[in-house]
Amino acid sequence: MSTHAEIRWVEASYHAIHQVLSNPVYAGAYVYGKTRTEMALEPSGARRKRIKHLPRDQWLVLLQEHHRGYIDWQTYEANQQRIAKNTRPGPHKAGGAVREGSALLQGLASCGHCGRRLRTHYRGRNSAQETAKAELARRENERPRVLSRQERSSLAALGPDLATVWHAATTTPRDRKELLGTWNRHGRTSRCA
Repeated sequence: MSTHAEIRWVEASYHAIHQVLSNPVYAGAYVYGKTRTEMALEPSGARRKRIKHLPRDQWLVLLQEHHRGYIDWQTYEANQQRIAKNTRPGPHKAGGAVREGSALLQGLASCGHCGRRLRTHYRGRNSAQETAKAELARRENERPRVLSRQERSSLAALGPDLATVWHAATTTPRDRKELLGTWNRHGRTSRCA
């Protein structure tokens, strides 16, 4: 009796794609002995297994053109160099994948003193995102709005009344300051449609 495994198509993960592209089998090679198991002693005295990935010149077996690959060996090696450049580099090394987004220097700017890459650091779980949302809402509230034709006509009609209110004996200095503040916020910063 044969059993058939169900094939499920799912969205590819970064790890899965990296595994395929970095596997020599993809380029038609048979490889054996890419890793070595080592035993490490913890400070507590417990033993722990560790798998060490070996450089290519230490692999036990590497047979190129063992079977028909999806790509040739030269393309595979070019891909490995490209992948290595896209991997997060050490503190003083340039490189890394081009990042998405509008920040032009993201992942490229480095400290002029020590040479390490500059990066954005957010504190808390979502505090950099919540703060940004609050700042955006505040700026949108302060943004001058466009006056409609009717609003402009109403304001223009208030002009003669404004002079009467300004010079009235009952208008206090505080009232005049509020009128100036209103004019400053709406009269000077609002744009006409």
